[in-house]
Amino acid sequence: KPARTYLCYLLQRYIPNQLEGITLEIIHEKLEKIIDEVPEIDAGYILDKSGTQLLDNISKHQLYRIGKGENRSHRGFFYRAVKERKCVLTDPYPSNLTGELVVSAALPVYNEKKELLFIVVVDLSLELILKAIKKANKFQYL
Repeated sequence: KPARTYLCYLLQRYIPNQLEGITLEIIHEKLEKIIDEVPEIDAGYILDKSGTQLLDNISKHQLYRIGKGENRSHRGFFYRAVKERKCVLTDPYPSNLTGELVVSAALPVYNEKKELLFIVVVDLSLELILKAIKKANKFQYL
């Protein structure tokens, strides 16, 4: 639960679940800010409402800047985010990019008419998120 809270808070701080006049460019800019702020994020990407990746991954790692045109509608995070209409967090799974265990947070974004436009996803190493949670919990008791 702390992992979901942390990642979803991070996404929703920059990208509200429902926005008037939202565009791909605005979402891309906000996702870049998230990636800049949290160096532990392996990659972030934006899907359209059918699950197709609209741009290459946003990542600090040059090798990870791939993925445009990939269909990710079969991924659990896509289905859950669309069905639950809120930010969701996956169980750990092996990353296609690194081979390490990662978790993905996925946030559906709607327009003012409550029509699904995008799903914003960030992938974060499980090891790093556990360290971040442990660090946050340590400060909670000081």
